[in-house]
Amino acid sequence: MNEQYMKLTGRGKALIAISALLIGLGLISPYDTSYQYFLTLGLSIIALFIPLRYQLALRVAALDKLSVSRTFEGNRVEGQELKVIINIENESMTSIGHMEIYDTPPQLFKLYIQPSYIVSLPARARLEVTYNVKPVVGRHIFGCLRVILRDSLGLFYYEGRIECKEDIIKIKPKIVHEVKGVLSKTVSAPYGRARFRMKGIGMDFLDLRDYQPGDDVRHVHWKATARSGTLKVKEYELEAHLRVIFVLDSTKTMFHGVIGNTKLEYSVRAIAYTSNELLRRGDYVGLVVYNGGSGKGNIMVPLRRSRSHINEVLEALSNVGPIDSSKRMLGNALLSYIIKCKRKKSNLVILVSDLEFTDDSEVKDLLEALIKVREYGNKVVIISPYTPLFEVETLSGIGKVMYRLYAARSWKSREELVKLFEKHGIMVFNVGQKDIIEYILNSVEEVRRYASS
Repeated sequence: MNEQYMKLTGRGKALIAISALLIGLGLISPYDTSYQYFLTLGLSIIALFIPLRYQLALRVAALDKLSVSRTFEGNRVEGQELKVIINIENESMTSIGHMEIYDTPPQLFKLYIQPSYIVSLPARARLEVTYNVKPVVGRHIFGCLRVILRDSLGLFYYEGRIECKEDIIKIKPKIVHEVKGVLSKTVSAPYGRARFRMKGIGMDFLDLRDYQPGDDVRHVHWKATARSGTLKVKEYELEAHLRVIFVLDSTKTMFHGVIGNTKLEYSVRAIAYTSNELLRRGDYVGLVVYNGGSGKGNIMVPLRRSRSHINEVLEALSNVGPIDSSKRMLGNALLSYIIKCKRKKSNLVILVSDLEFTDDSEVKDLLEALIKVREYGNKVVIISPYTPLFEVETLSGIGKVMYRLYAARSWKSREELVKLFEKHGIMVFNVGQKDIIEYILNSVEEVRRYASS
């Protein structure tokens, strides 16, 4: 903390002007008693500034000995109220009064109560202030506290920061349950573990059939053989599970839109919900979160199928935090994930991206990577949150009509991009807020029906 940042308040400036006027009047006739009174009063006011400035300087110096920490209460899930508790401890022997404290929560959080307080903190004392926020999904940072100090008469003020550790908080997506109607229209099997009726060696008994040369004698059903007089063997139901890999584009362009309803937030919710349903049905789920840049901030969740695996998926989705707008390494992130998989074939890869590129080279790099992924035997589908479909939902009246006309003109370039991917066997679905989950589920169930046929 530095004293040079102390400034005069409006009141202080007014008093300086008044004291200068009084001193000026006193100097007109310094030997006249009435004028001497003006001079004395003006000098007295000026003298008053000295102890008050020194008083404030002591309080500013004491700020260096404040210990600040934050704690959070509540479920760290988007949309649910979160209580922020700020603990401030004064380790100095100086009492700090007339102190205004302002926290710096993430800009995307909605504040229920403005986090600013006017407090007094005695020497060797501790203070706790709280406020509530409504968080959004992803990784967010709480910065340092802003502080404003004033002297007891409000002639000087100091504005600065209280140094403290930056608190990183990760908010998980909510799993929306209101889309079960959509699920019932698209899924090909009821809730619970999904199996394809395929003959083979499995855990569940399927049927009996006549013995054929080469059958394992351990599978002979001796009771049925005795009843029928013909050698019978048991067949089992072979479980066949989908292997779904989600690839989430978490670059800055995905965060465009109204807070709480951005393309990225809807995409995260859709992946969270679909992953939960797939794991409940016994399928494998993997996840790649591409945050942009060089790829060092990417998050990769291995393919697993236990129901508890949803916790790992949600934890990864709570780490979304756009680094920049570049999608240059998006394809490489997916390709490296596929190569690391023990089984490279028969995966359904769902890329969720707005396909908004900074230059043509990014399109080329992504397309080449997706072609290689398909060459490994994987099916690739792109679910693309299309910006006009998202933003038009926030408008009404003439604004909505005008925006639709603008979107229609911009569709031509979008259509060319879609045709480029589809030319290489990669389907692209442009989606809005209302149908992103439905298109993901349709893609999954189409592969399921194909595999079971």
